[in-house]
Amino acid sequence: MASELRKPFFEKKGNTVIYNLYVIDTLVSYDGGKKRKAMAINGQIPAPTLEFVEGETAEIWVHNLSHMETTLHWHGLILPNEQDGVPFLTTKPTESGESHLYKFPIVQNGTYWY
Repeated sequence: MASELRKPFFEKKGNTVIYNLYVIDTLVSYDGGKKRKAMAINGQIPAPTLEFVEGETAEIWVHNLSHMETTLHWHGLILPNEQDGVPFLTTKPTESGESHLYKFPIVQNGTYWY
Protein backbone atom coordinates (compact mmCIF):
# COMPACT_ATOMS: atom_id res chain seq x y z
CA MET A 1 0.00 0.00 0.00
CA ALA A 2 1.56 3.27 -1.07
CA SER A 3 2.01 5.83 1.68
CA GLU A 4 -0.24 8.31 -0.12
CA LEU A 5 -3.10 5.80 0.21
CA ARG A 6 -2.68 5.40 3.95
CA LYS A 7 -5.26 6.84 6.30
CA PRO A 8 -4.10 9.37 8.91
CA PHE A 9 -2.53 7.96 12.08
CA PHE A 10 -4.93 9.82 14.40
CA GLU A 11 -8.43 11.16 13.98
CA LYS A 12 -11.18 12.16 16.41
CA LYS A 13 -14.86 12.04 15.52
CA GLY A 14 -17.04 13.15 18.40
CA ASN A 15 -16.32 10.81 21.31
CA THR A 16 -14.51 8.25 19.12
CA VAL A 17 -10.71 8.25 18.85
CA ILE A 18 -9.48 6.54 15.68
CA TYR A 19 -5.97 5.23 15.08
CA ASN A 20 -4.63 3.57 11.93
CA LEU A 21 -1.75 1.22 12.65
CA TYR A 22 0.28 -0.20 9.76
CA VAL A 23 2.22 -3.37 10.60
CA ILE A 24 5.31 -3.75 8.40
CA ASP A 25 8.34 -6.01 8.13
CA THR A 26 11.66 -4.33 8.85
CA LEU A 27 15.26 -5.01 9.83
CA VAL A 28 16.77 -3.78 13.09
CA SER A 29 20.21 -3.64 14.63
CA TYR A 30 20.15 -2.32 18.18
CA ASP A 31 23.89 -2.66 18.74
CA GLY A 32 25.14 -1.75 15.28
CA GLY A 33 25.82 -5.40 14.51
CA LYS A 34 23.91 -7.94 12.49
CA LYS A 35 20.48 -6.85 11.29
CA ARG A 36 17.54 -9.01 12.32
CA LYS A 37 13.96 -9.31 11.10
CA ALA A 38 11.35 -7.46 13.14
CA MET A 39 7.87 -6.03 12.88
CA ALA A 40 7.25 -2.30 13.23
CA ILE A 41 4.03 -0.36 13.60
CA ASN A 42 3.91 2.81 11.52
CA GLY A 43 7.65 2.36 11.02
CA GLN A 44 8.35 2.49 14.75
CA ILE A 45 9.84 0.15 17.34
CA PRO A 46 8.49 0.42 19.96
CA ALA A 47 5.05 1.02 18.53
CA PRO A 48 3.52 4.52 18.71
CA THR A 49 1.74 5.74 21.82
CA LEU A 50 -2.06 5.66 21.67
CA GLU A 51 -3.84 8.16 23.92
CA PHE A 52 -7.45 8.08 25.08
CA VAL A 53 -9.57 9.68 27.79
CA GLU A 54 -11.86 7.61 29.99
CA GLY A 55 -15.34 7.64 28.45
CA GLU A 56 -14.13 7.74 24.85
CA THR A 57 -14.50 4.92 22.34
CA ALA A 58 -11.31 3.44 20.88
CA GLU A 59 -11.41 2.53 17.20
CA ILE A 60 -8.08 1.01 16.22
CA TRP A 61 -7.58 -0.18 12.67
CA VAL A 62 -4.71 -2.63 12.18
CA HIS A 63 -3.58 -2.77 8.55
CA ASN A 64 -1.31 -5.76 8.09
CA LEU A 65 1.32 -4.97 5.47
CA SER A 66 3.71 -7.62 6.80
CA HIS A 67 4.30 -11.03 5.24
CA MET A 68 2.65 -12.95 8.10
CA GLU A 69 -0.58 -12.92 10.10
CA THR A 70 -0.76 -10.72 13.18
CA THR A 71 -2.97 -9.50 16.04
CA LEU A 72 -2.67 -6.82 18.71
CA HIS A 73 -3.09 -7.85 22.34
CA TRP A 74 -3.86 -5.32 25.05
CA HIS A 75 -2.29 -5.68 28.51
CA GLY A 76 -4.30 -4.56 31.55
CA LEU A 77 -6.95 -2.74 29.56
CA ILE A 78 -10.56 -3.50 30.48
CA LEU A 79 -12.33 -4.37 27.24
CA PRO A 80 -14.71 -6.91 25.71
CA ASN A 81 -13.11 -10.35 25.48
CA GLU A 82 -13.53 -10.56 21.70
CA GLN A 83 -11.39 -7.39 21.35
CA ASP A 84 -8.44 -8.74 23.40
CA GLY A 85 -6.34 -9.84 20.42
CA VAL A 86 -5.23 -13.28 21.62
CA PRO A 87 -4.73 -15.16 18.33
CA PHE A 88 -7.05 -18.14 17.77
CA LEU A 89 -8.59 -17.67 21.24
CA THR A 90 -10.35 -14.30 21.23
CA THR A 91 -9.38 -12.92 17.82
CA LYS A 92 -8.80 -14.38 14.37
CA PRO A 93 -5.34 -13.30 13.18
CA THR A 94 -5.28 -10.59 10.53
CA GLU A 95 -3.79 -12.05 7.36
CA SER A 96 -1.18 -10.27 5.27
CA GLY A 97 -2.84 -7.54 3.21
CA GLU A 98 -5.97 -7.44 5.40
CA SER A 99 -7.22 -4.99 8.02
CA HIS A 100 -8.95 -5.56 11.37
CA LEU A 101 -10.94 -3.17 13.56
CA TYR A 102 -10.60 -3.24 17.34
CA LYS A 103 -13.41 -1.16 18.85
CA PHE A 104 -14.14 -0.81 22.54
CA PRO A 105 -15.07 1.75 25.21
CA ILE A 106 -12.34 3.20 27.44
CA VAL A 107 -13.79 2.49 30.90
CA GLN A 108 -10.77 3.00 33.17
CA ASN A 109 -7.92 5.49 33.04
CA GLY A 110 -4.34 4.29 33.37
CA THR A 111 -1.18 3.42 31.50
CA TYR A 112 -1.31 0.21 29.47
CA TRP A 113 0.73 -1.45 26.73
CA TYR A 114 0.08 -3.46 23.58
